[in-house]
Amino acid sequence: MKFLIGLIFSFSAFSSIEIMNFKIIPGQFHQGGKVSAHLVSTDTVKNVMLLQLDYEVSKKPLVPVPQEYLKGGMSQELPLEFIDERGFLKLEIDKKMELPDATLVHMGRVQLAGLDNAHQVRIIAKNGRSETDVFFHPHLPELGWGKVRLLLHTPIPFLKDYLLEAVLVQ
Repeated sequence: MKFLIGLIFSFSAFSSIEIMNFKIIPGQFHQGGKVSAHLVSTDTVKNVMLLQLDYEVSKKPLVPVPQEYLKGGMSQELPLEFIDERGFLKLEIDKKMELPDATLVHMGRVQLAGLDNAHQVRIIAKNGRSETDVFFHPHLPELGWGKVRLLLHTPIPFLKDYLLEAVLVQ
């Protein structure tokens, strides 16, 4: 009974996770921007959590990019064990996980913000629109993400597969 009460308390605490804010590092056709990530909901019955990732890009002057590519978002349902390091450790062993709308691939361990052994996980959307790398370390706040990379697949010839890299604002 104690375990069940503790579990219920733990999951209700997840709903209080605030939005994590990231700063987009300037790139070839953009001068910066922002990314935000937050936990939208958890479902203990289905054992999943819903995450929302939104981005807004500030393009460089005279770059002819349609407005629809400068702002967007995606939601992703992940197994609830990814709320902490358990999911990342399991994925590290299994290497790959198929989800209904994405494939997760553990890309290895990297150094992140001065922390060793961060997990780099690639989320490959099955709709073909994007690939997202999240860099997780258990010592970072909230979701534990210190960096996010978005590879946007576009039909615009000069953009094609455009990379946005964003670091956590602390």
